[in-house]
Amino acid sequence: MTGPSPLPVHHHVCMQRRGGAAKAAMLLFDALKERGAACSWSYEIAEPPAPPGREPGLQLAPGDLASAPEGVFHLHATAGHFEALRALAKRPGGPDGPGKLAVTAHDCSWLTGGCVFPMDCEGFSLGCDPCPRGFPDAAAERKARREALAALSPSLIAPSAWMAGLLREAFPGLPVTVVENGVLLPPRLPARARAKAVLGLAPGAPTALFLAHGGVRAQYKGGESFPDIWAGIKRLVPEAAGLIAGGQEHGRRGDLLYFPYLEGEALARLYAAADVLVYPSLADNHPLAVLEAMAHGLPVAAYAVGGVPEQLPDERFGLLAAPGEPGQLVTLAARLLTTPALARSMARESLARCRDLFQAARMAADCLRVYRSLGAAQRTKKTDDRQAGLC
Repeated sequence: MTGPSPLPVHHHVCMQRRGGAAKAAMLLFDALKERGAACSWSYEIAEPPAPPGREPGLQLAPGDLASAPEGVFHLHATAGHFEALRALAKRPGGPDGPGKLAVTAHDCSWLTGGCVFPMDCEGFSLGCDPCPRGFPDAAAERKARREALAALSPSLIAPSAWMAGLLREAFPGLPVTVVENGVLLPPRLPARARAKAVLGLAPGAPTALFLAHGGVRAQYKGGESFPDIWAGIKRLVPEAAGLIAGGQEHGRRGDLLYFPYLEGEALARLYAAADVLVYPSLADNHPLAVLEAMAHGLPVAAYAVGGVPEQLPDERFGLLAAPGEPGQLVTLAARLLTTPALARSMARESLARCRDLFQAARMAADCLRVYRSLGAAQRTKKTDDRQAGLC
């Protein structure tokens, strides 16, 4: 069993609670604490109340990160890339020297001239020059972001092999490690009939769940397409019910229920009540929503984008449509809703895959190895500098 980290680790996120980066970081934080690692954390944008059961953390602007506790600094997300890096360059590194920095690329913002995901943008392969999406000075911004990050010699962490390939191409001189996201397995799965009843659904209603931070306004997650895809499913499966969660709306329109951003038991109830997660994300890395569905025994129909095919590599585990083909996604979702035996088999297989590969404890063990390599690299550099007479 891997022991605790030899160095304390400070985690920094942008949003205090919401969004994939914050959620993944907090799952990692808790799993590391379970293993006895010394961890602290900070955030830029407060979203009270603070996450339950966790120390409150520090609210730090990107330019104030130099004041974070010593040890390994794990940067998960920031609203100010250059301000954060300038501050981290001034940060004391403790007994092993400065520069113990790990950066997880939860999206493509370190690689582009402004957008979070390039998707199929032709400008990305041309150096963001010109930028088809209109980000100002995109080529210069892209170059500056990459140079500023590389100058601190961080260890880069990719939640998917897809992202790792992009990072290795952009930063050939930096170490890149794939650390797939992990989630917690629920101790027990709520009864589906009971969960449906609590939500006011008929016990036998085949139910499709749409989930994204931002709900129908979640651009990259395909939120704007939720109502149309739901309408397509309803035409094929007239008795179906739908759940859309993650936005601002809360109410009911016929057989379609809207929920705000949910956490904990309320979110688990949605997973339990649903019969398929419909995930029309247009761009993604290694989405927690897919892993959470797998952990709750919920089959998934999604677009084959980013790292999603790594989570669901074949039809034993999920059904994948070609990106941007809503008709195909509708057909796959309807297939799961109308073929209970297939849905049950897929739920068992995906739950077993999540248990074997995608638990938070495994994510913590992988990150501990990255942190140790950072500490070892700093000690080696310090020894080399002494031998060369530089210190």
